[in-house]
Amino acid sequence: MSLDNIYAVEHMFANLAEQFLGINHTDGIIKHSTTVPFGNISRNAVLFRGSMTIQLPFDHPIVVKNYEENEKRTRYFEVIVTEWHNVFVNWNVKEVKLSSASSDPSEFTNTGNHDSCWRSMDFTKMHQNFFEMCKDINEVVQGRGFDSVAPAKMDTRIDFGSFIGECPILFCQVEAKKKNNDTYFMDLNSIKLKKLTATFED
Repeated sequence: MSLDNIYAVEHMFANLAEQFLGINHTDGIIKHSTTVPFGNISRNAVLFRGSMTIQLPFDHPIVVKNYEENEKRTRYFEVIVTEWHNVFVNWNVKEVKLSSASSDPSEFTNTGNHDSCWRSMDFTKMHQNFFEMCKDINEVVQGRGFDSVAPAKMDTRIDFGSFIGECPILFCQVEAKKKNNDTYFMDLNSIKLKKLTATFED
């Protein structure tokens, strides 16, 4: 089912971020900064890039009648998880980004900061965007005299690094600040992509 795909991807994001950043791990790959997690400071972070595509199933009457009329929707996203459990998402991406492409900090929305609940349901906003796309396709299908098909019967694909030069996982340092006078949510001041090298230990 489509929602199972989303749950699996969010679980993967959270586990990879925790392993790289040492969140809930004693052997994080990236060394924690020694500064306290407050104020306008630099934080190590993992940046995920990808896309989510939904479309009518191939056995739908519209598609059976004319394959080229298969309704499809695609949205691109970026998700940043920092070493201090901050999550920022950007669903305003217009196309696939190469690994060298920069990210605009003003496009990101802070979705979670708490040590224990930052990885709660829909911290990536995949569910929200999925249902918005489903609603759009359902309106088209209903307008052509058919019953709604989304989300139960919708074909869903989530892609990472599908094209040459596109990297699904990047590493960066971000600078975050409190959002206006908010006591919980934050804004990003900057995003600086970093190269990560690795060595093996016995």
